[in-house]
Parts: sequence; C-alpha cells; structure tokens
Amino acid sequence: MATIIKIAAGANGAHANQSGAGFTEAPEGYVLVPPELEGAARGYLPFIDLEVVDGVLVGVSQGSRIGEPHVRPEARYTPRDKDDFLAGLMEGLGV
Repeated sequence: MATIIKIAAGANGAHANQSGAGFTEAPEGYVLVPPELEGAARGYLPFIDLEVVDGVLVGVSQGSRIGEPHVRPEARYTPRDKDDFLAGLMEGLGV
C-alpha cells in the first residue's frame, strides 16, 4: 500500500493524504511517500512537515496545528443528572 500527501498544508496546518494499493505516482500537488518513510509519515499525519527535493519526499517530521485547538464545550449535564437518569432507567426496567 502506498500513501500520497498533498504538499501544501491546509489553513490549520493539516496535509490531505490518501493511502491505497493503486498509487504508483502522485498527482500534481501531491508527493508519493517512499516505503522507507511510510511508517514515520503515517505516525505524523495529518500535521506533518515534509522535506521535498525535486518533487521527491526525502524526509518527514512532526508538524503542528496552526491556530486555536478545538475546545470542548462545557458539559451540559452534571454527575447528578447521570445518576438520576440511571435510577429512572433501572426503575423503568423493574430492576
């Protein structure tokens, strides 16, 4: 299986990528990951720094996300809500 990676990163620093058995060359704007870099590249995706020389990927390293990371919203339910829900469920089941 081979992997191709879009050379230009998106707005958040992520690189589009795709893996499949049919890749023997990369389309324009993408680079084919050589077998010796495949494991490292998969570990770093989608935030990866690419070292491309004359259209050939020769090195990869861990990239970083650009901008603010996703922040989880505050929980809408309290632990008490969970306990009340489970008690009602158990009562409804006759347990």
